[in-house]
Amino acid sequence: MKDPSNPKEVAVIGNDIPGTWQEKVIVQSVSTPSFKGDIAAISVQKVDKERYGYEGEIAPNGGVVLYDVTNPEEPRKLGFWKTPAELPTGTHEFWLTE
Repeated sequence: MKDPSNPKEVAVIGNDIPGTWQEKVIVQSVSTPSFKGDIAAISVQKVDKERYGYEGEIAPNGGVVLYDVTNPEEPRKLGFWKTPAELPTGTHEFWLTE
């Protein structure tokens, strides 16, 4: 953030997988032979109908979604690592390392 006392929303990420909710976001600068820039990794958990009373579409998988946020105003989705469908929720705790 350029001005922590006056933050401004410039983009939204992690809201494009229906039937899920996101809890943890890690942003890290990365410099590898195949990528140089800033990565946002977001935990993805499936919505639980019984616990939350959610009536919409339920996602088949949770996991971790990755975005290139080098330019925060134009984030780019890089990929979605999916947990096996038989896992009840998805990803809750994770860490990002180069």
